[in-house]
This record gives sequence, C-alpha cells and structure tokens, in this order.
Amino acid sequence: MQKTFTIKLFIIGTLCFLFGLGMVFINSLVYERSNYHQSVMEEIKTMHAGDQFMIAPFLLVGDAPIFAQSSNIAGTSDVQDDKYRRGIYHAISHQSSLDISQKYQPITPPKTEDNDAAPVSLIIPISDLRGASNAKITINGKEYPTKFNTQGKYHLSYIEAIITDDARTLDKPLNIRTNLNVLGIDSLHIAPTGDNAEVSLAGNWAEPKFLGDALPNNKRIDATGFSADWQNDFLATANTQAIISASECKSECSPNLHNNLNHLAVAFVNTTDTYTLTDRTIKYALLFLVISFGTFFLFETIKKLRIHPLQYGLVASALLMFYVLLLSLAEHIAFYAAYGIAAGACALLIGFYTYYVLDGAKRSGAFTLLLSSLYAGFYFILSIDELNLLLGAVFCFLLLAAVMFITRKVDWYALELNPMKPNQTHQPEGDNHANP
Repeated sequence: MQKTFTIKLFIIGTLCFLFGLGMVFINSLVYERSNYHQSVMEEIKTMHAGDQFMIAPFLLVGDAPIFAQSSNIAGTSDVQDDKYRRGIYHAISHQSSLDISQKYQPITPPKTEDNDAAPVSLIIPISDLRGASNAKITINGKEYPTKFNTQGKYHLSYIEAIITDDARTLDKPLNIRTNLNVLGIDSLHIAPTGDNAEVSLAGNWAEPKFLGDALPNNKRIDATGFSADWQNDFLATANTQAIISASECKSECSPNLHNNLNHLAVAFVNTTDTYTLTDRTIKYALLFLVISFGTFFLFETIKKLRIHPLQYGLVASALLMFYVLLLSLAEHIAFYAAYGIAAGACALLIGFYTYYVLDGAKRSGAFTLLLSSLYAGFYFILSIDELNLLLGAVFCFLLLAAVMFITRKVDWYALELNPMKPNQTHQPEGDNHANP
C-alpha cells in the first residue's frame, strides 16, 4: 500500500506540472492578445489624433519668443470609450475644450534689415494638429484670424495668429484670450511657460491617471469625473529657458520641444483592463488546482474513495477552461460578467462531474460550494486594486491554516499502511436501483 500511496502522490504531482504547462500557454495567449490590442490602439492613433502635447501659447517677435507675465489654462475634457473602434477593440478618446487667459507687457517689434517691423504672432504649439479645431484668439477684445503651421519655428507645429500690423494693440499691455478644442486619444499633456502659470483640468472620466513631471496641487476624483489643478513655477521657468535656448540654436540642432519640455498630464485609463485582470487571475490558478486535488485526495484517503488519475485530469482541464472562457468572454463583455459566467459554468460542470466521482450529492455539493467560494473570494480580491496583494496573501494564509486545522489529527503513516478499500458499486446517492 505504501507503494500505491507514493505512486498516487507522484501522479498528482505530475498532473500539477502538466497543469502548470497549460497555464504557461494560457498566460502567453493573454500576452499575445494584449500586444495585439496595443498594436490596434497604435493604428487608431496613426489614423486619428493620438496623445496630445500642447505648449502654453507664447508670442514670437521675429525669431525671439516672448512669454506671458501670467497665464491660466483651464480645460474640460469629454471622455468617451466608444468613439473609435476597430473590431472588438476601442480606444479612449477625449474632446478637450481649452480656455487660456494670458497677460503680456507692451511690445515694440525690432526693425528688420529692410527697416520693417519684425513679424509678431501668437502661437499655440500642439503635437498633432489633426486634433485641433475651433481656435479663437482675442487680443484686447479684438479677434484675430488663425492658421495652421506644420513646419514652424523650433521644429514645432502650431496654430498661429499674425498681429504684426496692429501697432496700436502692441503699444498697450496685451490681454490675450485663447479658446480651442483639442481631440486626442489616451492622454492630454500641457507644458506651462512664462510666469505665474496655472493649469486646471476637469473631465467626466472616473479613472484618470496623473502623469508628467509634477502631480496636481489639488485633485478630486469621484464617480462623476475628476478635477485637478497645478501651479509649478519651476517647470514653467525651465520650459521658458528651454524654448529660449532653442530659439538661439541653429535649426539643425533645435530639439523636438514637444518631447523635451516638462509636462503636466492626465491619462484616461481603464483600471478594469481585460488583460491585466486576467493575468492577475492566472496568478492564483495553481492554488485552485492544489485545493481541488487536495480535497479529492482527502476524500480518497479518509473516506476510502477511489478516484482515478484520469478523473483528476478532467477536473484540472475544467479548471483550465475557466481561464480560456474568461479571456474570450472578457474581450466582448464587461470583466465582472465574463468572470461570473466562466466561474459559474466551470463550477456547475465540476459539480455535476464530482456528483458521480465523489459518490453522492453531499460531497459534491460541499466541493462545489468550496470552489464557488474560492471564485467569489478571488474576484473580491481582484476588485480592490490597491490591496489585492495583501488580501491575496491573507486569503492564502487562511486557506493553509484551514487545511492544517482539518488534517491536524490525520495519521498519514497509517494511511500509507492501510489499503484503500474500493467502493462496492460506486454509484451516487439516489442512483441506486434494485437488481433483478
């Protein structure tokens, strides 16, 4: 019997190893689908406007930049996740309405070699002008026409308003009001410039992620959306100096300012990302198998049931199918619904099968209840993003403690020495029929 007991443990260990290989394959499938999803998102960005980088407006007097004494940038973003789709994939887009108020000192344009006044213009650098629209620039109450410049100064693309010919305006302090809409995908970045620069952003997205070179001074996030504001004189001063350095540099050494300035940014993310949550679920797969096999083994040794290795393997296959179902369903419906359907289907399938394997409804019901509780418990852990590692560790500890408590009086040496008695007919309760 000792040899049989050892062989059974070896077979169970081999099945666990094969299960692990299956999980490696499923995990690679998750990464493959995730990478394909990212490639589709990049394709959508190339066909539309992608991540948007905007530099706070400033004046160009000839080739020299002039920055505002004070500026306030206020943006409101309408975020949607169903506007741009390709197949089953969709991108998170934003339509941001920006309202920018700035104040400048009076300007005296220098003379050119032809004794003409140097050109003066207000520029609004934006990384992808395909997403810019409805630009309106008002200086001291007067509206100026705008145009796009895709090959402007310092290798920038920007919206430009020419104000050279309005000498009466330039002789006075300039109060400039700029309004425009910026369409983009995934994120909005703003680089402040000048003195006393303030930035405030708000939107209807409940899962923003603040990026860039400084976090907001104040922020609010709730189910209806978010709001945040920044004031960081260091970043604005550093950006101002970088643009001045670029203006003094020859064109061949001028850097890509959109990528080299300090930004304040918000990204519109989906914390319930299908592939991230599926990957987290897979991390507990082996625990599911160990608990299932352990329960089977306890029934087999303590209750003297005979369970064939093939039956162990079929239950393991059903547990593997949960992850395949979860991934495939979650690409089409909400993750919580996909999880519930996949868990319910696998729990019912295993419950039906173990009704015959474990010789009765009570044992099968107890095992199905245990499996369902595990699925529910791990979903609860997944739903709490900041605490899932802690809760997962505590949950595993409690499971280990429960197993040690239940088996504390089991004499394993006695089980090795005493042979398992085979079931007589191994029919489940309620299926017994009188023999003729």
